[in-house]
Amino acid sequence: MGVQREGKCLECGEAFTVSAGGGFSFHLVRCEVCGETKSIGTDEIEPLLASYRSDLLTRYNTAGSVARDYYAEKHWDPDKAAEEKYKRSVEDFAGDCACGGKFTFDAPLRCPACHSTHIELGEITVFYD
Repeated sequence: MGVQREGKCLECGEAFTVSAGGGFSFHLVRCEVCGETKSIGTDEIEPLLASYRSDLLTRYNTAGSVARDYYAEKHWDPDKAAEEKYKRSVEDFAGDCACGGKFTFDAPLRCPACHSTHIELGEITVFYD
């Protein structure tokens, strides 16, 4: 579930709307340099979703053998590994931002005017899915 909320830059005073998180049918990624957001529809990345689902099914079909391996059981999270692989493939699909930065799921929120990360977030104004 994603949200929209008001934001204010503590460096330049710019007021703006912040969107964070994707929805049921899209992902929202952000540029690590300028903070620009990009929406990627799940219909655009169906092969990536299919691969992710396959990775999860493989994990559950081999859970018995993994559980017998003590080290793997204690130190390897196959769901997390599949999720990270999927997130990286979505980021690769998103490509580069016009500013030269990379779109990622983990990029910080930035002021659209000065690109500062010193932002004060206000109340949530919209929930979306």
